[in-house]
Formats: sequence, C-alpha cells, structure tokens
Amino acid sequence: MVRPFTLLCLMVAPAFAQQPPSVDGQIDPTRFDDGSRAIVIRLSHQPGPQEPTSIQLVKSRAYVRRGDAGPILVEVLNRGGTIADSWRAPRPGARSAEAAPGDEGRYAIPYTKDLLGARITDTELGMNVEMRFDREIEAFCLSQPDDVACDKVDLKAMVSPEVTAPQTVATGESVTIAVVATFENGIGETDGAAMSVAPFFISANLQVETQDATTAAESRIDGAFRRTMRVEYKITCDQPGAGRIFPEAVIFPTAGPAVVDIDLTNNRWNTILDVVCLP
Repeated sequence: MVRPFTLLCLMVAPAFAQQPPSVDGQIDPTRFDDGSRAIVIRLSHQPGPQEPTSIQLVKSRAYVRRGDAGPILVEVLNRGGTIADSWRAPRPGARSAEAAPGDEGRYAIPYTKDLLGARITDTELGMNVEMRFDREIEAFCLSQPDDVACDKVDLKAMVSPEVTAPQTVATGESVTIAVVATFENGIGETDGAAMSVAPFFISANLQVETQDATTAAESRIDGAFRRTMRVEYKITCDQPGAGRIFPEAVIFPTAGPAVVDIDLTNNRWNTILDVVCLP
C-alpha cells in the first residue's frame, strides 16, 4: 500500500523534470537541451559603439518573454533582410555570481535555417548594434553536420561534350558544338542550389557564342535531385591554329551557412573542346 506522502511525491515530481527559464527571460546555454536550437548573444550595455561579447549557436531552446515594456528592442532578421520577429526586454540587472555582469545582456534568439542576424537597440542609451550569425552557424555546422540545425548534402557537377573528336574549321567559318552538364545531390536535402555552365578559358584565336540558358536554380533539392543542361556553343575561327575551350559546370548551395557540403571537390567539373582552325 502506498502511503499518502509517497503518493503526493510521485504526483508532483514530473512538474520539476524541466527547469523554468530565468526570470529575465534569458537562458543558460547549458540547460534545456530538448533538441531545439538558439543563438545566444552576450552584449555589454554601455554608451557609444559596442560589439557583441560573444555569439554562439547552442543546443538549447530560446525562451523569449513577450509583452515586456523594457527599453531594449530585439529584432530578428531573416535572410531576405526583413524583420522576422521582435520583442522588448528589460535592462540587464544584477544577477548571481555565476551569471553575466550587471551591464551585460544575454539574449536568446530562436534559431531557424533562414536566420540572418539580429539588431539590438538600447533606447535609453541610444545604442544600436546589428550583427550577422553566418560565422557562428557555419562553425557549428562544420563541426556537427548531422545536427538538426544543419543541412548535410553532397552536390555534384559533371559536364562532357556530345562529340569528343576535335573539330576542323576553316578560318572565318564557324562550327557548333554542344556540351551536356548533369547536376546531382548525393545525400540530404536543403533549400536551394544554383548551377551554371560556362567556359573558364577560350583560346585567343576563337570566338564563342551561345543562345542557350547557362544558369539554373532550384528552390528545394533532396537526395533524388538530378538536373541536366544542354548548351550549344557557336565557335568561330579568327586565326589559323589549334584552339581550345574549357567549359565548366558548377553547383553550389544557396540556403546559407547552415548547409554543409561534405565533398567540395565534386562541385566543379570541366571538359575540353578542341578546334583546329585551317588557313
């Protein structure tokens, strides 16, 4: 038989399984590790220009107190450059010996993969600090590419000519040669990739024109992504001699610093087109 006191303890114990946020609405980065992510900013509140003391992407939930009428305005910026969220915070006050100094604010920004940065304005001091999070997000994702905060992908580019044999053309005449580029993603998914096919070298005795699209973009790609681009080059011989063109296919992610491409060596691929210009 369970005694009443023991039963009471069992009933109330779950209420203490997760510690509440601190009274000022900020977080301790070592707590609340529930799978969510946050950007934690430490910023000294002093008159004049300021820089953040630290910025860190942490494995913690951002507990934001909304409805305060404090003098600190926090604005969250997305990668489109617009304000995605905002709230007011109280002035940093004295805390325990383990916490930040009294003039240093600690601000937790809810993390999303569209996050660009933040702007913190102290309306009483006239202090305005705007910051980007690219470096901190990139460092976190490079060290932990499998984390939920990151996109791990393997983008690949390949290109080859439809006809591999050298083409012979009289000086002043033209020939058309086509290349086919293939773009793939080996693993994972992310919001966006850009692709291009263009020569990075053309011999001085050749002129090259194309009417085909040489760039493309995708707003979302997954592990089954595959795209093919065919580009025709009209090549004109200006002077006699051997000439070469090096078409190159390139693919890169466009979703920001949270994307980790595990193999950058296969993001570029080039081929050779040989043209012999006869006198």
